[in-house]
Amino acid sequence: MNDNRSGKDFDQDSLGAILSDAAQVFKESVAPALAQAGRDMGNAIEKTARDFSTQQQARNTQRQAELERQRAQMAEQIAARQAKAAEQRRLAARHNSFVFRQLAYGLAGAFACFVGGTMGLGALGALLSMEPVGAALSGGVAAVILVLGIHLLRISTGVRRAENYLKFMDGWVGCTLAELSQHTHLPVARLAADLSWLIRHKVLNGVWLDLDGEILFTDAKAYEEYLAQRRAAASAPAAAPQAEQEAAPAGETAEAVLTQGRSFLRQTAQLRTMIEDVQVHARVVQMEQIVQKLLDWVQENPGGASKLRRLTRYYLPTTLKLLRTYTSVDDNPGEKARQICQEIDRILDTVNQALLQLQDTLLEDTALDVSAEISALESMLAQEGLTGPSLDLAASAAPYVPGVKGNDDLL
Repeated sequence: MNDNRSGKDFDQDSLGAILSDAAQVFKESVAPALAQAGRDMGNAIEKTARDFSTQQQARNTQRQAELERQRAQMAEQIAARQAKAAEQRRLAARHNSFVFRQLAYGLAGAFACFVGGTMGLGALGALLSMEPVGAALSGGVAAVILVLGIHLLRISTGVRRAENYLKFMDGWVGCTLAELSQHTHLPVARLAADLSWLIRHKVLNGVWLDLDGEILFTDAKAYEEYLAQRRAAASAPAAAPQAEQEAAPAGETAEAVLTQGRSFLRQTAQLRTMIEDVQVHARVVQMEQIVQKLLDWVQENPGGASKLRRLTRYYLPTTLKLLRTYTSVDDNPGEKARQICQEIDRILDTVNQALLQLQDTLLEDTALDVSAEISALESMLAQEGLTGPSLDLAASAAPYVPGVKGNDDLL
């Protein structure tokens, strides 16, 4: 009986020891591992939540930026439509004004000619009636009225020509008479005389012809800038290098190139506000930047203005004409209008590539000129004995220090 009791005590003691050891192991190993696993899981959940929040914020920011871009693009399109509508209203009002003026001058001239002719017939009748004094007075008045009527009829036809000139220069701040001559198929000399007559008789208002009769301005600021350039050129030393004089032939001076280029930039800036397509808009901006760099080069190298002759006489005017065509057909529905816009978009990219190539060519010419000047300078220095081993030895000598004996001999 004692053996059974001792066995039970042993079993209870062993079980207690085992449980105690298990509790100790759980406390020392399992519990920390579980706690660490819980912490890791919490950190992972927190990191996942943080990453999700960051991604959500990034998506919201991107979505907001996209909405802002769409709003800005829509605002630009609305502004372009409004600018185009305002331009169309301006053109319609100008056309109506010219029609009214032409009709008024024409009717006044025809009436004056009728009155003058009638009075002339009366003077002729008085002369036949042997009334020389009355015939002379009537004839003189009739002649004056006839001259006035003919003058008014000339102004009436001049109004139509003035409208055609302004229609070609629409949106321009200036153009050369050579460009206007290509449009009107009139000789430059006759065109200059006609413009002078129209300006002198107030038929063509808000227009200025330059002193040489080569450039026509429709913007007072551009005309003042041109006059300032002329005054600055006149006050500069008259003895310009012969090479620059030969490089800039008559009619292709740096002033003319700069004036035409600035005119192009002003007009493209105006047309750009009426372009809704983002890609075409970007191409026009790129073109403006390249042209501005070319103008900066001309301003620094006025003798090379002739190298941009084709640019100012053909490329820029033709590009402006294409941009005007784009803005006029962009709103028209139909496949044909879409094809025209696509072709203009394609040629604008080609023109930009050509302008970049021209810019590289000008820089290469400048590099060659600099290399030639450096070679000539080195040759002259060598001939004067200012370069060579003697200078190398001097350069390797100790530097001059005031007050140190021997250094004063180096001066």
